[in-house]
Amino acid sequence: MSAYDITNEEKRIHSLMKQGRLGMFQAQILMIPDKFSDGYSSFKNKLQELEDWINE
Repeated sequence: MSAYDITNEEKRIHSLMKQGRLGMFQAQILMIPDKFSDGYSSFKNKLQELEDWINE
């Protein structure tokens, strides 16, 4: 996990917010990786699942 990866994830989240597809509350939650499960890869997978669901 690099700072570059986090920056890209944040850019994706902000992009969804600008499109009106993601509320501020949900975006804040998504920006906090779940450190108690399997960490950052799980967080990235959940973000991708959310994007896929939104784009259906």
